[in-house]
Amino acid sequence: MNLHQEIITTLSKVVALKPVPISEEFFSQRPLKIFGLIRIQGDKFRADKIEKLGLVYTHFPLRIITLQRGILYPEPSYNLPGLLIEMIQFPKFIFILLDFLLPPLPQDRHQYIIDQLKIIWGRWKDLPGKALQPFAETIAFRTGLGIYGIFKSKVRNDLFSAVREYMDLWSDLYRNSSYIEDTSSRKEIIKYFTEYRRVGKIYSYHRKFFSLLMSKGWAERFLIDIIF
Repeated sequence: MNLHQEIITTLSKVVALKPVPISEEFFSQRPLKIFGLIRIQGDKFRADKIEKLGLVYTHFPLRIITLQRGILYPEPSYNLPGLLIEMIQFPKFIFILLDFLLPPLPQDRHQYIIDQLKIIWGRWKDLPGKALQPFAETIAFRTGLGIYGIFKSKVRNDLFSAVREYMDLWSDLYRNSSYIEDTSSRKEIIKYFTEYRRVGKIYSYHRKFFSLLMSKGWAERFLIDIIF
C-alpha cells in the first residue's frame, strides 16, 4: 500500500502539482538520517489553492514497520478543508487515520462536506474503529471528521478504497472551490490551521510512537523538521 502515490495520482487529475526540490543537505540535517535507523523519502508540493502538500514515508531497514503521512494545507483564501492521511503498518495490523480538517468555512459549504463524509462513512462503517468524531478540541478548534482505528492487515484493500474515496472527495472540493472575499473569514481560517499545527505536534501518533522508541526530544525534532 502506497498512500503517497495514491495521493499524487488522485490530485493530479485536478491539480498541477509543482514539486519542491529537496537537497541532500535536507536529509543530512535531520535526526532520522543521523541515527541511521530509518530511511526517509519526503516530498513537498505547491499548487494553486494549496499552501503546502507534505508527504512523509519512513521505514525501518527490515521494513517491519512502515509509516506514511500525507497532509494538505489549502490556501486560506479558498473555501477548502485540509486533509490528513496517516498510516502506520505493522506485519499483522495497520493504524490508519483519515481526517478532514474543517476550518470555519461558509455554513453551506461546511454542511455539504459533512454530508459527503457521512455518505463515505456509511459505506465503511462496518470497519472497526471510530468515525466522524473529534480527536482534539480547544475553544476555537475542532478536527477529526473522519475514520481512524487499528485494523488487521487483511482489510488493507478496504482501507485503501476508503482512502481513495477521501481523496476523490477532496479533489471534487478543490475543483469546485471558490475565493472567499470576507477578510475576517480568511483570518479565522488562518487561526484554525495555526492551531491545528500546534495541536498536531502535541498529539501526533508519530510523536507518541517515536517517543517510545527513542526520546521525547527526538520525536519533537522529527515533527518540526519533517512533518510540519
